[in-house]
Amino acid sequence: MKTERDNILKNSEINETEYEKTLSFEALRQDCLIFVQNNFQGKEFKNNTLGINIRVSRQGIGEWKMKSKSREQILSIKILDKMLINADFTHDANDEKPGRYLLSSLS
Repeated sequence: MKTERDNILKNSEINETEYEKTLSFEALRQDCLIFVQNNFQGKEFKNNTLGINIRVSRQGIGEWKMKSKSREQILSIKILDKMLINADFTHDANDEKPGRYLLSSLS
């Protein structure tokens, strides 16, 4: 059964603009880093499944930057807000700092 969450994520297409297509991998990562810093860093998004607010930290953005290994992964940051709001909590993941929730996957 399709839910409103499924429709939101399905309709959240990530398109590489003509400008972005001209950028090297590193330049695209830098461009998207500036985007996420301006639009999401320090903001909170309420996750519909857990009912808690998730704050986008500078550390989390840094991890995204280091771990993004494809253009698709880099571009996915454009819909971070939708992913945080609509992600399903599937299980706890080990974390160095107690008391933090990690959303392990999107279903």
